[in-house]
Amino acid sequence: TVKPAQPIAVNSNLAWTPDNVSLIVALRNPELDREARATFKTLTEGPIVVHKSSDPFLEWDLLNRSTRTRSIALLNPADGSVKPVLPQGRISSYQVGRDGTFMTVMEDVTSKTDYDTIGGTDNNLRVVNLKSGESKLLMPAKDTKGTTFRWSDDGRWFAYGKRGEVFLQNVDGSAARNLTPKPKTDKSKE
Repeated sequence: TVKPAQPIAVNSNLAWTPDNVSLIVALRNPELDREARATFKTLTEGPIVVHKSSDPFLEWDLLNRSTRTRSIALLNPADGSVKPVLPQGRISSYQVGRDGTFMTVMEDVTSKTDYDTIGGTDNNLRVVNLKSGESKLLMPAKDTKGTTFRWSDDGRWFAYGKRGEVFLQNVDGSAARNLTPKPKTDKSKE
């Protein structure tokens, strides 16, 4: 039985590395789960509490976000060894590239409850080199808000729409390329 120092998070994705030697998993400190259970019990069985909109988060929103606090590691099932890849942080989601050299991460940087979109999240889009652990920001939260990404099969390219235009970007960090044709101008009016 493989037992890493921290247990595998219940909301962990599992992805094999291309060499079939390691699994990429999310790990979670068990103390965080104990705190979440205690908070849930207080919210459901405790005294009536008045919450203020001046608090950064509603209690239920904060409790829901707590499950995102986790780290990412390479787990070798043969010997149980664990190699950290990404330190503990609020990770909304992650996806491993087909070649296993990188992963893309949606990092929750939400600063307060969004009363317009309950459960709404502000995410930075990052790419992480799985060998070195180096993390690079691809798109800040202000640009990912309300954006749906469409990923290529190998995970290296993503497309998205913004303000009626379609953009394409590579995880190498190069600038997004606008694929939307420029409107034709009426040269007779010039």
